[in-house]
Amino acid sequence: AAFIVGIAIGAFLCEKLSGKHVELGLVPLGSIGLSVFGVDLWFARPSDVAGAVDVAGFLAQPASWRILFDLVMIGVAGGFFTVPLYSMVQQRSAEAERSRVIAANNILNAAFMVGSALFGMVVLAAGISIPGLFLATALINIGVAVFIYRLVPEFLLRFIVWLLVHTVYRLRT
Repeated sequence: AAFIVGIAIGAFLCEKLSGKHVELGLVPLGSIGLSVFGVDLWFARPSDVAGAVDVAGFLAQPASWRILFDLVMIGVAGGFFTVPLYSMVQQRSAEAERSRVIAANNILNAAFMVGSALFGMVVLAAGISIPGLFLATALINIGVAVFIYRLVPEFLLRFIVWLLVHTVYRLRT
């Protein structure tokens, strides 16, 4: 539930921060957030939270609030990551081919979901904990992000420009 709430907040904030355009500069912010909060979830020590408790019992434990915060923020970062990418796919595809492009994107997403489930099964079968799985995923995400931003510098350059426009120059349209 915390993750879903985070995705909704991230998608809403993405729309507000992008000024109702496709803002690819938010994609690096999303990938950085996914990695930072994934690593922090590993440091949050979920093992400090007792196993079989109800929701009230979980929330009564101090360590649970950091875990919930990290899950919400992973969702927010996921919203920052996916909303601009889906918008870009729709904007940059030819109108006559848009439905096929979106369908192909959905097939690729499904394939990567199956791959990530298999990765999770292998990691957990190897004896690594669930927090370790989050750590491994966050570290892999850092490597993939560095690779992608070197391959397609537009995302990173738009992020830098977006930061400058919204912090240093304070341009208003």
